[in-house]
Amino acid sequence: MENIRNRVTIPVNFTARKSIKSEVAKALYNRVDSLLAKMDKHEKTAIKLIDELSLKASRYEYKSQRKAFVELLKKNLDGVPLSSVDAFLCVTLLETSNKQDWKCVFTKQNHSKPATVTRRLVVVNTDADHREYLVDIINTAIGGKKQNSRLYHKYALYYSENLIRRAIGEYKELVKH
Repeated sequence: MENIRNRVTIPVNFTARKSIKSEVAKALYNRVDSLLAKMDKHEKTAIKLIDELSLKASRYEYKSQRKAFVELLKKNLDGVPLSSVDAFLCVTLLETSNKQDWKCVFTKQNHSKPATVTRRLVVVNTDADHREYLVDIINTAIGGKKQNSRLYHKYALYYSENLIRRAIGEYKELVKH
């Protein structure tokens, strides 16, 4: 109340906030939006974000769990308009220098500047035998055509077995109807 009386308020882009699905991402959006009104860049490690958002730390004990957490934040927040005029939020994920955690780098991008987004796929399946197994699963489910072989090998390299199986399941559902 004191801030309102002193006319110290932060503008909120309600349309942008409403478009964010995750409640955790909404809470973070408010914080980052106000910080980026004063600066151009803000960085936080996953551990610090979890602590600041008062989330259960035991749920994010492992680095892989923290990676999934920051990837969800990126998915929900990257490209969302900020309350500052003509700007949107850019979220970049990086591994910390000691390789123990992940960090989010939040920056604001003006709409007038062209956005240069570099997205690199991360190799998920390093074992060649496992990749061949995944290619066989895809070929069996979808139909093995020689012209699609390279594409299936890329899927097997960059996407987890769980994701591939889910996509095949959705494909089969679509083909049924």
